Amino acid sequence: MILTKKGSTRGTVSILLMAAMIFLGTRFLVSYIEENFPAPNVSAIEWKSVPDVLKRNEKALDEETIVEVNAGEEAGSGAGEDAGSGAGGDAGGGATSAKTGSNSGGHKETVVASGSKPADKNVSTRAEKKTKKRFALERLFPDNVDQKPIFFFFADEGSILSQRMQKRTLSIPDIRNKINREFYPVKINFDKPLTKTKYKLYHQYASAAAPAIAIRSATGDNLAYNVGYLSGVKTVILLQNAMNVQKKLDEGGEAEPEL
Repeated sequence: MILTKKGSTRGTVSILLMAAMIFLGTRFLVSYIEENFPAPNVSAIEWKSVPDVLKRNEKALDEETIVEVNAGEEAGSGAGEDAGSGAGGDAGGGATSAKTGSNSGGHKETVVASGSKPADKNVSTRAEKKTKKRFALERLFPDNVDQKPIFFFFADEGSILSQRMQKRTLSIPDIRNKINREFYPVKINFDKPLTKTKYKLYHQYASAAAPAIAIRSATGDNLAYNVGYLSGVKTVILLQNAMNVQKKLDEGGEAEPEL
């Protein structure tokens, strides 16, 4: 009887061990198939290609614009060198009032926080023209005829977070359709050799971490940015915030990304 019981016990344990091994092996096999042989997705994000326009000319996307900046103030004819030299008692008193905040007649002058007086009608502003450089993003994607915001997704296929975000977040139908419909999606993989143009985009808009999302207007204005994994809900909020900033730009406002 003892041998029979032992034999029976050993048989039960063997069956349980075999069942556990089969379960774990099946689970590992399914995970391996999902990782290496994903099912074809008919409605995936339509990632746009990045033409390597900087391969022959590294300055192809550099643009210089001339802007006017305030270079200081010049005294007008009514407040010329006589006032500066202190000629006359009133002129001397006026010079003192600029420092003390009162003139010879006892009138108090308003002084701004920086310590300078409000603009005087006798003082003219001298404007200088300077050259400002910008990255002409609109030249890179001429097929973006509708001037949609550009959705940059910087990924690393060797990163678990990048894989998880692509499979769990960007595969959500509502998010995927919104990106395809309202944005110009561009994907750049850090784990693959970067062309000169892709490296320029990385240098301009991304960090070394992945995954990262950078949403820019068609002309390069910052609409939204995030580094790290984002859930579906947070991604929807990020996309909506970017569209809100784009709307302000379209109305003539300034780009102020929402946090």
